[in-house]
Amino acid sequence: MMKALIAFLVLASSTALAQSPYSGWISGYLTASQVAAQGTGSIGTWMKKLNCETEADCVQKLVAQGGKYVLVINNDIYQLSDQKEASQHAGMPVMIKGVLNYQKKAIDVAEIKMIGACD
Repeated sequence: MMKALIAFLVLASSTALAQSPYSGWISGYLTASQVAAQGTGSIGTWMKKLNCETEADCVQKLVAQGGKYVLVINNDIYQLSDQKEASQHAGMPVMIKGVLNYQKKAIDVAEIKMIGACD
């Protein structure tokens, strides 16, 4: 009985944590929503289709065509509140300081840095 209660409490805590917003540094790949929707491996296809020279160039072209900058973490896609700041890091692995809302799949961005440029 006690083991079942402990297992329930651990499961309930894990579920609550997964639904609570996370505040801090978050790492992932900053790309265009169109690339994220087809998987980050599709960037080569987009580069050929749009005649892009670099990944960043391709991501910027896709956003100019109506896409949004998003952060991809594993297979999850998160909308970014600061599209202007995100534009400076298109097509790059980044660290974002902010508040991640798991339920809304969104990040309230405070700061973005390229991975390797973080303090």
